Amino acid sequence: MVMLLVLANLFGVAAARRSAHLWRGQFRTRQILTMSVRDALTGAFNRRHLNAGLPDGEIGRARDRAHQVRACAWEATETARAA
Repeated sequence: MVMLLVLANLFGVAAARRSAHLWRGQFRTRQILTMSVRDALTGAFNRRHLNAGLPDGEIGRARDRAHQVRACAWEATETARAA
């Protein structure tokens, strides 16, 4: 009986560790996805997000509802120079 309890406890520990490992992996994946879509400094969406989401999402919704869409994109390519 004691061996059965020990075995069940070991199985529970192994299952809990596996669950925690999977949760950490999902959390890391979510963070990487967020970092690839948003600017780290400002938190604003980047051009990749705009190019992926605008045609399918916003323009499609506007077409369905017979609304107009106006978009303005600005890209800063110069970096700050030290004086």
